[in-house]
Amino acid sequence: MHPIAYVSRSLTQADKNYTTSELEALAVVYCLGYLRHLIYGRPIKIITDHHAICFLKTLKNPTGKLARWTIKLSEFDFTIVHKQGSANRDADCLSRNPVSTPTNQDEQTALEIPTYLLDSNDISNVQNADPKLKELIQAINNPDSVSIGTARRAKGFLLENDVLYKHNPSPDGNSNLLVIPSQLKHEILFSHHSDPTAGHLGFTKTYFKIKHRYYWDGMLKDIEKFVKGCPDCQARKRQAHFKPAGLLQPIQVSLPFDRVGIDLLGPFRRSRNGNTMIVVATDYATRWAETKALPTGKARPVAKFLLDNILTRHGSPRYLLSDRGKTFQSEIVTELLKIMGVRSCFSTSYHP
Repeated sequence: MHPIAYVSRSLTQADKNYTTSELEALAVVYCLGYLRHLIYGRPIKIITDHHAICFLKTLKNPTGKLARWTIKLSEFDFTIVHKQGSANRDADCLSRNPVSTPTNQDEQTALEIPTYLLDSNDISNVQNADPKLKELIQAINNPDSVSIGTARRAKGFLLENDVLYKHNPSPDGNSNLLVIPSQLKHEILFSHHSDPTAGHLGFTKTYFKIKHRYYWDGMLKDIEKFVKGCPDCQARKRQAHFKPAGLLQPIQVSLPFDRVGIDLLGPFRRSRNGNTMIVVATDYATRWAETKALPTGKARPVAKFLLDNILTRHGSPRYLLSDRGKTFQSEIVTELLKIMGVRSCFSTSYHP
């Protein structure tokens, strides 16, 4: 046998209030749900060194979260087996593997130079190829050859072995931050977030991970954009910690044909009568629909439909709701509705 997956997550603020037994049970619930596509419909064995959760499946009269967890677990065919902690080393090795405490020197030198570059000469050459960094380097070497603003800004930087660094005013991280040219930004972002050893951490952890070692202008926005756009994170990470969306705000209606929605369908294959579009108007109160086939979706045929099928047949509604199509914002439709005392309402862009 060999492992096929490792599952873990950090505790939320609410999880930190759980007892040890509840945390052990939470681990079972979370892992089974996470691996559902692999284990559903198959008998599985859960081995634990926490004897209390062996009764999770046979718990009588559960209440609260234990009742909810019991319902979630009811779809799985599993048995829980107790194993002494001293014999359960295979499961504990990842969390209990001894790691030496890093020294201050290790913290200062770790990842100071990107591993994908051979030496400091390569970094110096790439920095000099960047116009903005080249100007800073020139300001450090010869302050009189640049503008006053550039010379003033260059005071926060220094050259060490022809490599540009920035003074770090924060006590956290390296005292001098390696300045990253624009063409190496993606490599830094990838190696600290998307690389297999980086762990696909969230924005905050990735930001501080990079901030303590490197510097470039607009670093915060670049990191946020990169993390939010990571395809692996979007596909695999659950959005459990996001606030739920707001409540729906239903449109209030009172009388028939007080509020009417309108839209165009098509173009379709041309009919025998030469029509390619269909205009649809629906009353919000009664759901009564008026439709008509039109030769085009331009303003004049739509205005005639409104006049013949809505305004003269059902009266003038107070509101006419539509998307932001050019037809509904055209001058002829706008003037017609204005004369008839109808207020035009448009849906939000890209979110109708």
